[in-house]
Amino acid sequence: YQNKVTLFWCVNTPEDAVYAKELNQISDSNPNFNFVVWASKDAGHISAEKLEIDNYSDKGYLLCGPNPLKENLIKQLKSKGVETKNIYEEEFAFR
Repeated sequence: YQNKVTLFWCVNTPEDAVYAKELNQISDSNPNFNFVVWASKDAGHISAEKLEIDNYSDKGYLLCGPNPLKENLIKQLKSKGVETKNIYEEEFAFR
């Protein structure tokens, strides 16, 4: 499989990323997987602009998180030229 995957895990602080060690180990051993802990307390809320992607339209996006986050990112990605068919959502809810 040749497609590359970058996982942006949004947390409040780096300490909140409880599986960061394991995901970093996977990233270190797999050239097609990149793992980024996005600590919003330090970097602010994640946005399409802050991802600094060279070409937004030639990628697929899977979003998982609270609805306001997903809706906001979908709007931003579409403004960058991403087609709806390349944006996937997963249901997320705090229990």
